[in-house]
Amino acid sequence: MEQLIRLTLLAAIGGCFAMFIFVSATEGLAMGVLAGLMSFGNIILPTLLAVVLHRLLTAKIGLQNDIGTVLLQGIALYVLMMVAIISWAVGEAAIFYTLTWTESKAVYGKEFAGFQPVVLAEAFLIPALHLFLKKESQPSG
Repeated sequence: MEQLIRLTLLAAIGGCFAMFIFVSATEGLAMGVLAGLMSFGNIILPTLLAVVLHRLLTAKIGLQNDIGTVLLQGIALYVLMMVAIISWAVGEAAIFYTLTWTESKAVYGKEFAGFQPVVLAEAFLIPALHLFLKKESQPSG
C-alpha cells in the first residue's frame, strides 16, 4: 500500500511538472507555474486509478529487458488512459449535450485536451517509477 501511494504521488508530481513545462512553453512562465500547481488536484485521483491499472498490467506485460518492459507498459497504459479520457468525454457529451461525434470532440477539446501532456508523461513515468521503487526496495547484495 505504501508503494502504491508513493508511486501515485511521484507520478502526479511528474505529471504536474509536465504540465508546467508544456504550459510554460506555450503560455509563459507565470501560467506554467499556475497550471503546474493547479493541475495536481485534477490529476491525483486519475493518477491513482492509472497506478492501479498499471498494477494489473504488470502481471500481463513484461519482458526480460527493463527498458523494453517500461516502454511496452507505457504504451499500453497510454492507450488505456486515452480510451478512458475519450470515453469520459463521450459520456459527458451524452449526459449534458447531445451524443454526436461533433459534440464529443468539442467536449474533449474544451475539457480534456489540455491534459494530454500529463497523460503522456504519466503513462511512461508510472512504469519507470515502479521499476525504480521495486529495485530500491530490494536488498542489494
